[in-house]
Amino acid sequence: SGKRKKALDAVELQCLSFREPFCSLLLNNVKTLETRKWPVLADSVGPIGIHCAFHDWEGIEEAREFVRCKLGEEQAVKATEMPAHMRRGAVVGLVSRMGRTWLCRSPGDSTQHSEADPGPAVRGQSEDV
Repeated sequence: SGKRKKALDAVELQCLSFREPFCSLLLNNVKTLETRKWPVLADSVGPIGIHCAFHDWEGIEEAREFVRCKLGEEQAVKATEMPAHMRRGAVVGLVSRMGRTWLCRSPGDSTQHSEADPGPAVRGQSEDV
């Protein structure tokens, strides 16, 4: 047809990788707190890419049961299943705002490490990310 496809501009951004069900819980605004052993987000103010790992978390059934107890069966199913059009092994959403970030050097230590805009704001591919 002679038409050329428009090339997409490349974008560099930090990403965090999540196994299921945590990726879906984050994209569905159920998971609003992230813990890591290192201050990976300390200097970030967003956006942060959300990558869905290929493999499920080893304790996925226990995590789903916990969500069922908190949300009920119907809401838990919606919160822990990725939409069919989202692919594993890809960036499936963005966190555009993050709350406070702390580096806790030991249990019980809540020394503030850095702070970004408060409040979760997650966008998934269904919103044309």
